[in-house]
Amino acid sequence: MVSWIDDKNLEIDDTRFILEPMARMPTTAGLFVLRKTRWMTEQYLALAAEPGLANIFELGIDQGGSTALFALLFRPRRLVAIDIDPEPKDALAQFTLVGNNGERVSPHYGIDQADRATVEAILEREFGSEPLDLVIDDASHQARETTASFNTLFPRLRPGGSYVIEDWEWDHAYERAFRADPELLDSRSTGTQSSVGPSRLVLELALASGSSPETVAELTIRHGFVIVRRGPASLDTEGFDISSCSGEIGRRVLR
Repeated sequence: MVSWIDDKNLEIDDTRFILEPMARMPTTAGLFVLRKTRWMTEQYLALAAEPGLANIFELGIDQGGSTALFALLFRPRRLVAIDIDPEPKDALAQFTLVGNNGERVSPHYGIDQADRATVEAILEREFGSEPLDLVIDDASHQARETTASFNTLFPRLRPGGSYVIEDWEWDHAYERAFRADPELLDSRSTGTQSSVGPSRLVLELALASGSSPETVAELTIRHGFVIVRRGPASLDTEGFDISSCSGEIGRRVLR
């Protein structure tokens, strides 16, 4: 039972979620902070209407709010979540003690999303040969890491499964802010070599949807939110690379 109290407060069953996309508020058991807007949360409500979301892989646990949200919203058979922070989240640990949440939710900490061998080992241990139905990447938002995760996890999706990438345009947002007020520029802003968002990946996905629709069957690009629908092609789970799916025309565009 999903109930909006107002634009920043959501309840599912007996769990309250506070939406504070820019704030670092503490999360406690039964009161999770979501670093998402209502609009973004409603995209997941729409996805939840789709049947067959049994196996879900989430990248980026933060304080555990999104993991709890997805567990209650999608009711998956198995929800595996990873985060680079090695410190377990107490609120999420308490959440897994309620009902059968512990059987469905499996968090893994201290995991670099770009570490293909470790991510594949987790996939094997948690899902075996079963395909994924949904992947959600709200982790580093960095170009290299996001692309590495995509190349690892996208081939594991079933045909028709969805891959979500959040906040892909954050460096463009810094650029917009800098144009409006140059004093806002800092070391994280666009143009620095060490911190670049996954814009190229999004462009490669758009080109792949034209050149290889059997791989990228459908692509929805919105401000801060991308949904990639996997096509029916047989994909190499060991050597898949989205950059090879753009075709010659796409490669010319990328050059």
